[in-house]
Amino acid sequence: MNSQLEINRFTKAISCLCFIFGAAQTILLGLIPKIAMVTNLDITSVLIIYGFSIFFFLFMTKEWAALFSRIKPMHIYRIGQYGLLLSTLSLLATFTSGDVKLSLVFFIISRVIYAMTASSIIPFSQVIKIARFEDAQKGVLETTVFLNTGRLVGLILGGLLAFNLNMGLLVLVGLIVLSILLGLERGQSEIGMISAKQDQNLRQIILPLLLIPLAYTFMTSFFHMSMTKIASDLFVGQIKQSATIYWALTVASLVILLTQLILRKFNLITSKIVTLFSIFALISSFYSFYRIDDLITLYVFIILFSFGAAIIPVLYMGQIYKLNSAISKQIVASEISFYQTLGNAIGALSSGLIIKLQLTSYILFLFVALVIVASLISFKYNTYYTKENFGGVTNG
Repeated sequence: MNSQLEINRFTKAISCLCFIFGAAQTILLGLIPKIAMVTNLDITSVLIIYGFSIFFFLFMTKEWAALFSRIKPMHIYRIGQYGLLLSTLSLLATFTSGDVKLSLVFFIISRVIYAMTASSIIPFSQVIKIARFEDAQKGVLETTVFLNTGRLVGLILGGLLAFNLNMGLLVLVGLIVLSILLGLERGQSEIGMISAKQDQNLRQIILPLLLIPLAYTFMTSFFHMSMTKIASDLFVGQIKQSATIYWALTVASLVILLTQLILRKFNLITSKIVTLFSIFALISSFYSFYRIDDLITLYVFIILFSFGAAIIPVLYMGQIYKLNSAISKQIVASEISFYQTLGNAIGALSSGLIIKLQLTSYILFLFVALVIVASLISFKYNTYYTKENFGGVTNG
């Protein structure tokens, strides 16, 4: 009984870490105008640096997947925890150094530490939780709930403290220090080493489907990063720009959360009408993005895109897990995380270049093509799954 309580305690500690990780992610988005100001760089240059840091994050995600079977879970947990603390302190130093060159150095150090350590958090959480749930989606959902809650709190925190964003970072540092002092990670003695067993045919089976999370996160990351440029076009002054980014993304998070609660309440996630609606909302959001010229059109875009964002990740993750036996789910989590991070990296890096070269209208046509291709891939696998009846694996 004691050992089970310790395991549950460790699982809660991981959930807490996911919450803090989510908050750290979204607080950074609103800081980009301020980073540009203190480093004396234009916003697109900051976005390009940010994009390159995500590529490093991507590389480290793969490295962590290989290390999970050789490092104790408690050590992985603490590396992620202390890494978040050091990267946040370095980010705080970016704004308090008082020197342009030092600020740039601290910003780069922050991104390097973040990529080296925090890249372990989400795949690690999914691996631990999937191993403890009979239904893999429940494990993924638990991770996602804490991650998205943290993101929402980070956005609200940034919005409320837009007049002094250093305070937002100090609150984040306080949360990390509190999690360290509480010592929730106790129970590591009962958590075994993570299995590295892998189905050799897994990658070949699911590779086309993994293009869907790649395409989706590419689009999401592009729009997130583009928010910075939109805010700078609509408002003058770093405080107003940061506040606009935070509150716009807060609305997006609330729409996503509300939509998912409705889908869960009425069990609508498997409805074909809901699937078609999510695709329609996503494509409509591309046109509305092109038409943004004030706050009203900005929020129209956010609401449309958020409907798609609430539904599509749940659909593609559920479909990918259906195609794999229970013993492969840990590896599947790592593969999904890799391709999602790759999409984020491409989106962040390309947003700076596309905005600089004024190619936004062309990229929106590419997004429409990606949605069509992703829909065809999904339909093909749904048909194949129905015909072949893969091992009876279901979502519940």
